[in-house]
Amino acid sequence: MKHWWVLLLGAALLAGSAATWVSLARDERLRGRIIDRLKTTSVYAAVSPMLRRHRNDLVESVTVHPESVCVRLLIPVGGESRFTFTRHGMDSLSPETLRALAVTVTDELPEVGNVQHYRLRRHADLLPDGRKSLWYEYTIRPRYRQRMLRRAAG
Repeated sequence: MKHWWVLLLGAALLAGSAATWVSLARDERLRGRIIDRLKTTSVYAAVSPMLRRHRNDLVESVTVHPESVCVRLLIPVGGESRFTFTRHGMDSLSPETLRALAVTVTDELPEVGNVQHYRLRRHADLLPDGRKSLWYEYTIRPRYRQRMLRRAAG
């Protein structure tokens, strides 16, 4: 057997692919449990109507802060909806709930979950007391934005 290393390489690639597939499946199940758990909370019940209201709109960005959720529209220019938790008698969100809500946004706004059209970024702001405040932002990708603006112009 001159080329035994080819078989060994093939077996290693197959094992690596299987491990990746198992890891992705586990991550998807975990994501599903997080979403299911969040959907039973008062936070989700309060925020989801605002998100659903923009399901058919062209969204420019969605920001999920510990204090609020904001949806900015591309058309009409300057259109914005904001849900502030303290105004509705809720505390600021914990980092775990914040992450879960950022993931769940794509359930109510499916287009925002399209990675070819939108990008999800995690941001960290440094607070005066030295702690970090995390927040998440979905932003429209430039090519998709231009295509949608051209389509809207007619």
